[in-house]
Amino acid sequence: MPASSKELHHNYRDTQWVREAFFEFTPKALYGADFRPWYDMGGWTNQYIPYSFVDQTTMLANVSISTMELLINGKKKRGIQFATVGTLPEYRNQGLARELMEQVLAAYEASTDLFFLFANDTVLDFYPKFGFTRVEETIFWAAASGITPQFKARKLEVATIADRKLIESLVKERIPVTEVFGATDYWHILLFYLPHYSVWYLEHEHILVIATVEGNILHVYDIISRQPFSFRQILPFVVEKPIATVYFYFTPDKIDLPTLPSHLYTESPLFVRGEFPLKGQPFKFPLLAQT
Repeated sequence: MPASSKELHHNYRDTQWVREAFFEFTPKALYGADFRPWYDMGGWTNQYIPYSFVDQTTMLANVSISTMELLINGKKKRGIQFATVGTLPEYRNQGLARELMEQVLAAYEASTDLFFLFANDTVLDFYPKFGFTRVEETIFWAAASGITPQFKARKLEVATIADRKLIESLVKERIPVTEVFGATDYWHILLFYLPHYSVWYLEHEHILVIATVEGNILHVYDIISRQPFSFRQILPFVVEKPIATVYFYFTPDKIDLPTLPSHLYTESPLFVRGEFPLKGQPFKFPLLAQT
């Protein structure tokens, strides 16, 4: 189907008809992704900026970005993370996504230290056309067989307004979970994930641990704290039964347990464009900060 006419719209969160076109577009173009609940919870902040081609009221293609303050080896960098890249099936192979990518790169090139994104396996050949290179990421693990459970955490529900406000207040005052390769400001992305993970609150420590348990394995996705913490000390409080292993989905440079690289993370390959000093080193950008 030819794209007979198209208009570029961007940064249109507060323009209702374009926003509604976006909500109609994403499930069709992005494998059922529904952004409306995320918007309703306040996730669409000024950091999330979509660029879209629209034909009358039908959105044809989209490329979104998230502006981020990154930490790379402890140094602050200005980052742009691409997300929500897609085209309606009937409008594909017309260069629409390519045109949007080129416009975004041109708009932010002078003010950005690093462009990056997490791709799916169907488009691995697409991003190198714009100067992106693939970089391997690593999942880390630690032995925890000597930990005696002393569970005392309270599970928070992000759908509850009071709990969501508590989470947001802690997130906005948090220290970075990693300084190897991470970000300081990803509440809007985290909010997209939180309904799908367990959020454990240690009230006296004012710490959130976002994690899941699978058998005797604890998967830790993020730790939100206002000040430095000892993971060794808080670990017993967030497990209800003995565990053998902890997997970390961020670089555990602040974890006070002996950690080792476990395996490559291949589910959503990382692509970067710009100076990136970590190539060839084991690291993981926080999973709950990636789009």
